[in-house]
Amino acid sequence: MLSTSRRAFIAPIAHAPSAAFIACALSITLLNPACAQDSAPNGTAAQSTQDDGSRDAKHAAKHEAKQDADQARDSRDSSQSAGNQANSATAPASDTQSGTQDDKKHGKKHKDKSSDAPAVDPAAPTNNSAGNNNNNTTNASAVKPTIAWYVSLHADGAADPATGGASTGPSTGAGADNILGFASDGTAKGSVLGAAPASIGQVHGLRGVLPLSDGTILVIAAWKENTQVLQYGKPVANGTRPFMSVFTSHSATNPLLLHPYCLAQASDGTIYASNQDSNTVSRYGAPGSANAGVPLGLDGSVQSGATAGMIIPSQTMQSDGIKMVRGIAFGPDGKLYISDRGQGEVSRWDPATGKREATVLSKKHDLKTPIQLLFSSDGSVLFVSDNKRNSVFRVTLATGAVDDFVPVAAGLDAPSALALDGDWLYVGSRKGQAVLRFNRESGVADSAPFLANLPDNPEFFVLNRF
Repeated sequence: MLSTSRRAFIAPIAHAPSAAFIACALSITLLNPACAQDSAPNGTAAQSTQDDGSRDAKHAAKHEAKQDADQARDSRDSSQSAGNQANSATAPASDTQSGTQDDKKHGKKHKDKSSDAPAVDPAAPTNNSAGNNNNNTTNASAVKPTIAWYVSLHADGAADPATGGASTGPSTGAGADNILGFASDGTAKGSVLGAAPASIGQVHGLRGVLPLSDGTILVIAAWKENTQVLQYGKPVANGTRPFMSVFTSHSATNPLLLHPYCLAQASDGTIYASNQDSNTVSRYGAPGSANAGVPLGLDGSVQSGATAGMIIPSQTMQSDGIKMVRGIAFGPDGKLYISDRGQGEVSRWDPATGKREATVLSKKHDLKTPIQLLFSSDGSVLFVSDNKRNSVFRVTLATGAVDDFVPVAAGLDAPSALALDGDWLYVGSRKGQAVLRFNRESGVADSAPFLANLPDNPEFFVLNRF
């Protein structure tokens, strides 16, 4: 029986439709398109003439009143447009997230309050530039896109919901992997990543997406045969992102980076990666720095060899190490929080020493298989998705209090991705191939899924801040 005190929505998830038509809307970065502004009228009130003065005066007064009303309306429209643009302001990339980021303002109202999951027009254009200007870039060809959310999918070659056909990936060929983009209202905008050079090999198994403060993004290509972390540039006019470089990759001098899952950025700009096959967390020089993408030790020195860049060890290396690593996130205290799917716990580590400090959430709280982590913008709350229990836990850090924030009855099926925006906590339902959202204060579900009938299991759902 569902509690009468909190309304939980059990989402009836349909099977994915044919390639000719896929209704879906994925999220994980919210930007509102700039609003077009009407020009205010410039006419002046009619002057009274000496002939038929009374009639002309009445006519002029009537005309002036109409102009005043028009000006008031245009002024109101312009103010609303400016307000919408102001609400698009970006947050720094240092905000903690495990594939998703929180808005700076906790109480900000969500722009899209529709109770129905938006349908996707198979004939919709792949992208929509809408003539928006990007204040975050010095590149004149780069503009603020209408793409608000990025989603990575588990399967390769999933159909592109904007076109109904196979996605066009950064590797050459139909059906290649890509990140899919969606507007703030859930409208599918097509593939996001531009073509990568053939010299870097196949780009496959896309997982974590990390927006950086300069407007570029890092994307994990987790395929074991060609593990890489790739950097893509600022969005261009159609919302796509051109390939920039291989940030780092698996090699004999960087062996721990194998089948990585999640990325996090420390306050000093260095990048941390959780590695599923080595069950370690490794550290790399900050993008744009002299040692960008190079494995760094605890002391910041350049490393190579068997344990290059290792900050957090696996359980096979150290008794209190990680058994099966998944999501990672930096907390407001600068400490690194880690999901251990195998141990059924979330732990806190000091990245300066590599020492384990505490267990934050564990099986004693009925946690089973934690996947992703997400801090609220003020850092007071940690959300944890539980893939096996089909719920989301909330930890209040100041007190250590734990509650079953999104309960089992809420309709999630193997939850993973987490994102916060406005009044809502967004949760990717992997097996449900949907994104559901819940009131961030009460945990009560929205009346319908935010996104439904996705082409495959959503892995990361990330807010596009640039």
